[in-house]
Amino acid sequence: MGLQAIFEAIAERLPADLVVLGPDRAEEQTEPPRIIWVPTTVSYTPAKGISGGPGDEGMLAVREVSVKVRIWGRSLEDAETLLESFANAVEPLLGRPGYRLVSETWKTGGALSQGVEVEVMVVVKLPLLRALKPTRTIEEIRPTYKLNETAV
Repeated sequence: MGLQAIFEAIAERLPADLVVLGPDRAEEQTEPPRIIWVPTTVSYTPAKGISGGPGDEGMLAVREVSVKVRIWGRSLEDAETLLESFANAVEPLLGRPGYRLVSETWKTGGALSQGVEVEVMVVVKLPLLRALKPTRTIEEIRPTYKLNETAV
């Protein structure tokens, strides 16, 4: 599951009247409530197996994607409610090992023309998978033709 699919699944778990936008559509809605997610940085950690040793052969690494989640409510209470709704939508989808809430930054008053915004930094952990090896090569699949033979 990629980052876009994760945020689409989160959006399905949130109230229907809440608009959840991606970074390419951040300026489309001009009033609260809304949630905008913006991937910021990615770091990689080695893939690890269940016992803490080397990882699964199919996994190259774990991508730890830092995402700024901008939650904009009509009031402080509204923003906190949206934050709780967001966190409760993420938890069953990714589970504790699949994400980490890192920090919050609040914007109020003069920073916004209306409402209250909280920016929440979230780290989403995604596996970076090894490309699948084909079970047969194209040479094995392609029919063999003999050239320069005449039909009898």
